[in-house]
Amino acid sequence: MKKIILLFLCFGALAHAAPQADCDQNHLIAHYRIDQHQANQTKTLDQTLVRQDNQLIQLFSGQQYGDMWLKLPNDKLMLTRFFPAEQRAIEYQAEDIKGNLLGSDFWQKKWQLLSPQLLDKMPVSKQTGNGCQLVEHRQWQFQDTSYNLRWLPNQQLIERFEVSDNGQLIESWQLTNIETGSEKVKIFIAPISNYQSTDFADIGDNEADPFFAKMITQGFTQQLIKHTELEQHRH
Repeated sequence: MKKIILLFLCFGALAHAAPQADCDQNHLIAHYRIDQHQANQTKTLDQTLVRQDNQLIQLFSGQQYGDMWLKLPNDKLMLTRFFPAEQRAIEYQAEDIKGNLLGSDFWQKKWQLLSPQLLDKMPVSKQTGNGCQLVEHRQWQFQDTSYNLRWLPNQQLIERFEVSDNGQLIESWQLTNIETGSEKVKIFIAPISNYQSTDFADIGDNEADPFFAKMITQGFTQQLIKHTELEQHRH
């Protein structure tokens, strides 16, 4: 079941709906609450998605780092993994990112957090609202698993997403707040851009640095490699 839930996070691509002119999908900050229900317990996380043209950020609560992705003119990707508590960052060059082998789909899964394969399988049952508030209500049933989605096509955002197994809700995503405008995004990104940054290839030459020494001791450098390949957030 975990693999099914991760499907929509791990293989995303661009939705087909054309955005309206007044919906600035390229400059926004979207905040989500994620509730996971298991064994009569609920685990709640927060995720922030930030878009700025060819750059985007994903940041989870309870996770010591965030990811800033940059799409280059040749469609290759660069990654800056940043650590807010230490105000440090690690840069991965395009040749270090295994995701570049996956083409544009790898970028788009970051952009909208939803697989186009899954979106295509979920027919629109009705539409409500208009403009930037246009909502598509979609559903799909796969064996005992049901998916319910409220999709904002003009902003390419999930408004609400629910996954249920045998009628029991097991995971939900809820858009709690959205801010638009290039200035707000610049203010959000500015502190991260000032973090002390080191190229991933140079970590081995900086083992005396307490920050890197701690990560090497904890085996976190291997986790960094693993996440660049899979980009699966295990909650």
